[in-house]
Amino acid sequence: MLFFELRFPVLGTLIPSDHGYPLFSSLSRHVPAIHHTNEIFFDTLAGRVQKDHRTWINPDTKLKIRATQAHLSSLLALTYQELPLVQYSIRLGVPEIVPIEPASNLYARTVTIKNHQHSETFLAAVQQKLNALEISTTPVVGRRRVMCIGGHKVVGFSLWLQHVGNEASLFLIRHGIGGRRHIGCGFFHAIHRFQAEKRWQADRPKTSSPIG
Repeated sequence: MLFFELRFPVLGTLIPSDHGYPLFSSLSRHVPAIHHTNEIFFDTLAGRVQKDHRTWINPDTKLKIRATQAHLSSLLALTYQELPLVQYSIRLGVPEIVPIEPASNLYARTVTIKNHQHSETFLAAVQQKLNALEISTTPVVGRRRVMCIGGHKVVGFSLWLQHVGNEASLFLIRHGIGGRRHIGCGFFHAIHRFQAEKRWQADRPKTSSPIG
């Protein structure tokens, strides 16, 4: 089953920092399949997070959506669409379509695992899931993130996976780990080591160990 990644340019200025569920709702209105298939998933939008729970969109921010080849034509209908995000909105440009490729270092902005809201137990749960998948890698936990879904708080963490083999990285890029995949969690993408180290220094929890 072939997976591709669509990278839509994003036009906008401000968005809510916690925008995973609003983005899922807006995308689903245009592409209903997003609501009921596990063959389409997206990453939340990168930007400069402010203390007032808003995020400034970077000029090079992209909305990344991964999907099987069967869904590409319906997803292309998102081109030039305006997507409301609570009191803000964004508009999408023409996407670049790229194949999925393996990477030895992977990063996810938010990973959630039910009943694991502290970095130590979260790391142990991640390792357990990786062991069950027979994936050998070195996970590093980063910033704790809190999302609100239907009035309920959901806790997740950023996560780096180092020294990932080719087949394992393709599996993780296609399927992720953890829950809440439909709102942008567990979305892994390639990251250079120096980028990972820089981000880890910025948002490491006090109990973490440095990248080895």
